[in-house]
Amino acid sequence: MALNVDLYTTNVINAIQHKKAAPESDSTIHILEDGTPISTLERPCQDVPEPLKGAMPEGRFWQDDTHQKPNVPHLRDFLAAEGRLAQDQALWIIKTGTKVLRTEPNLLPLQLPVTICGSIAGQYYDLLNIFTLGGDVPDTSYLFLGNYVNRGCFGIECVLLLWSLKICYPKNVALLRGIPECRSHSESHTFKTECEQKYSTEVYEACLESFSHLPLAAVLNDQYFCAYGGISEQLDVPAPLNWIFLMNRVKDTIADDSLMCDVILSGPSLSYDKKVTSEPEVQENTILDESSHYSYSAVRMFLLRHNLLGIIQSHDGSHGVQDSGYKFYRKTPENGFPSLIHVWSAPNFKDTYGNKAAMLRVTSETLNVKQFNAVPHPYYLPGYYLPGYRNAFNWSLPFLTEKITDMAMDILNHGLDEEVDEDTRSSLFSAPHSINYPEDDPSVELTRQYEKLGIVAIGRVRRKYEVAGTQPEAFNERASNSQLSPAMPSVLGQRQVRDWIKRSQTEAAVYETIEEEDDEYS
Repeated sequence: MALNVDLYTTNVINAIQHKKAAPESDSTIHILEDGTPISTLERPCQDVPEPLKGAMPEGRFWQDDTHQKPNVPHLRDFLAAEGRLAQDQALWIIKTGTKVLRTEPNLLPLQLPVTICGSIAGQYYDLLNIFTLGGDVPDTSYLFLGNYVNRGCFGIECVLLLWSLKICYPKNVALLRGIPECRSHSESHTFKTECEQKYSTEVYEACLESFSHLPLAAVLNDQYFCAYGGISEQLDVPAPLNWIFLMNRVKDTIADDSLMCDVILSGPSLSYDKKVTSEPEVQENTILDESSHYSYSAVRMFLLRHNLLGIIQSHDGSHGVQDSGYKFYRKTPENGFPSLIHVWSAPNFKDTYGNKAAMLRVTSETLNVKQFNAVPHPYYLPGYYLPGYRNAFNWSLPFLTEKITDMAMDILNHGLDEEVDEDTRSSLFSAPHSINYPEDDPSVELTRQYEKLGIVAIGRVRRKYEVAGTQPEAFNERASNSQLSPAMPSVLGQRQVRDWIKRSQTEAAVYETIEEEDDEYS
């Protein structure tokens, strides 16, 4: 049937001239898949408060006009609203807190009553709950055994609040050093990345300097030896506590000193509560190679020598995080009191364990345990913190790139597919939009190189973003150190094509190295 061109053209013109006007729409309203309209000018999730923007005003940062102490209530609420201090404000808190810590001995003598808290693990909102349940400073005195950062997403907030309390109430807040308060541990976990994302490397280095001045242990009312880990085989000498007094604690790496390493990293042996006859008093820690495990007999001997009632510590060690948040270990026959007490104050550790947390309230007559559960915080309700503190664009880019490269590969493979017959291939490449080169034209070979190079380049891009998505820190470090990621020039000659391919192969080796290292340690 022949097509009446004139009639067809007339109908098209009439349709264009009498086209119905598009319905008026409000560009500020977006319709969700379920039909729910939302405003693009407002925050979609109204039940999630928007983080504060801008630094804290100077007038609210200081307690008074003397500028000697921070305003703790304002600071606490500002950080709880996910506010970020100005860098000079954060550095002032950390460095001033360091000056206070520097004046304290390695072994703190403390008096009762006091509330003892174990690992905080960067859980700022649970730290606030501790003060809600246990009482505010200075009405309540606190001893924190260590582990303020890492794992949780709010380690720097914990440091800023605790250091501010230490500045304002140095006699009511005692801070000991835990495993995460050293360079090696904070770099291999989350604290370094957190500081760099929220503040700067300068703030991170200031924290490490401050951590190195934290006291190592405390003796509470001449009854309890308190430390993050426990005792060391080096303490099995006359007047062993003097060793802690005399040692140099100002080291950013705990493993550099064996005694300090044991006091912070050691933990009870797996058979601590079992009645065994041939267990060594101190044995190698198979989980943490640089430290040791101590037995019940070693602890009992330590307590008898120093006329102490028990040891209070927070390192979970080989026993793992306790579901109840605390554990009373085997009692001594001399007084029927637990020889070792473990306390853990980070509920629902890593937002996955579901454990309770606890703190100890110790008076001259009683020792009470206060358990508590995790409170909601911006990380898991409903989950606005992404791995590595990345923003939504950087986090989603690898997924978007994967789909785009899949599409590009399909397009390129369609022309190079071996199953396409020669006639079809010839028709594809002789289409009106294609350029036909003479067979003796050197550009033909260059065009073929471009086709192959396109597939290679797409594969490289996809691999790059796979690594960037799963291991952003390793990718960024290797790329910056090697000065790789060569850009493909817009105009290439044959020599430039070969040079670019060579550089891309070098780049690919970096990605493969990262992948091999990840497989080795996974």
